[in-house]
Formats: sequence, C-alpha cells, structure tokens
Amino acid sequence: ASLEDLISFLQLYLGKSSSIISSKGLKDLTLPYVKDTDALVWFDNEKEFIKDAYYGLGWHSMKYMDHLVIYHGGWLKGFLTFIGFLPEEDLGIIILTNVEPDFASKLAFKFLRNL
Repeated sequence: ASLEDLISFLQLYLGKSSSIISSKGLKDLTLPYVKDTDALVWFDNEKEFIKDAYYGLGWHSMKYMDHLVIYHGGWLKGFLTFIGFLPEEDLGIIILTNVEPDFASKLAFKFLRNL
C-alpha cells in the first residue's frame, strides 16, 4: 500500500466516517483478545515501558508509558513497516522503511517516548 492509502486507512480508525464499516465494527477489530507475551521479546529494549500487551483481530495493543497504542507491523524481505495509533490522543504514526532490522519499531517507540 502507498503512504496515501495507509493515511486514509489510519484516519478511518481515528474516527473518519465510513460507509464501509461502522465505528463499532472498527472498535471490535482492535479489542484485545489474547495476551501477547511475544511483544516483550520483540521489543526487548522497551519492555520496561510496556504493560498489558494483547493481540486482537489483526491489531496488537499495549499500554506504552500510560498510552494505549494499537499497532501493526509488516515485513517483506527488504521492507519493514509500523502503523499505529493512539485513540485517546487522536494520533497516528506510519513508518515505511527499506531496511531489514527493527528500525521501524525503534523509530516508532522513540516517537512515543517523546509524547
């Protein structure tokens, strides 16, 4: 997807109205269902700031420094992404990279630490 596509997608989750899915339907997609213990492994350098990590229907969620963060990462050889939003702050972040290491999530957490 292009950055423009992802911006529209993220705006939908931040409350932009849609004729495709209801607000309740969107909320249901982000509800926490399964405890995500892998988040503490994936984000080892950030684990002191992470609480209540869960996985829902395609989205991960966690409390990060007292902020509810709903996010998803993507990987394809040579590309890493991070897309996330903070519904309580009406704020989103999209990071698209052409690198293999976990640069996208590191950059996202740097952004979140500075809120």
